[in-house]
Amino acid sequence: MSFQIRPAEAVDVPSLVDLLSELGYPLSSADLAGRLSHAASNPNAAVFVAESDGAVCGLIGVQVGEFVHTLRPYGHITGFVVSSERRSQGIGSKLLDHAEAWLREREVRDVFVLAAFHREGAHRFYTSRGYTATGYRFVKTL
Repeated sequence: MSFQIRPAEAVDVPSLVDLLSELGYPLSSADLAGRLSHAASNPNAAVFVAESDGAVCGLIGVQVGEFVHTLRPYGHITGFVVSSERRSQGIGSKLLDHAEAWLREREVRDVFVLAAFHREGAHRFYTSRGYTATGYRFVKTL
């Protein structure tokens, strides 16, 4: 099956809600539509989808940020999922390639992604794509 990568659009919201729910992130359509609108108006953020036969089967969100201790911008993959029915078909790799190219256009050299401990398949995927585990993430709810 062939697929294309393109910017996410408002019409994609129902499919994206379903995809994010697969990862355990239930969002309302209204909330996700607002986030897509915000990303579309921010030159340092983007959301791309993979579409096959008119159906959205994957998404990747990406943004550019700055640290206080270095002048180089960094890239952050803010969300990434391929439909469980379409995994291991090259869709994730193409989405990641597209996001990395978008970051390179913005002079980003380093990109990071967060993956929970239990997502071992994701860890293998990122490692196979040249990503290195460099530490832990510490979270505190305020």
